[in-house]
Amino acid sequence: MLRGQTATRQFLFALPPATACRLLNASMDAVLRIYTPCKAGELARVVKPGGILMTISPELRHLYHS
Repeated sequence: MLRGQTATRQFLFALPPATACRLLNASMDAVLRIYTPCKAGELARVVKPGGILMTISPELRHLYHS
């Protein structure tokens, strides 16, 4: 885990497996998933009520070269 801090906030960055993360239920303010296979329920489980779950997915032809 990585920790970061600004003048007004502290941040925790974790990179657990998205299929079985060891984070507590409703323990994260936000979760960012980038191109990662996962169990959606596992990500939703760790996000606090009213929190943010952001997913970035590739387009169908994102590796296509002409």
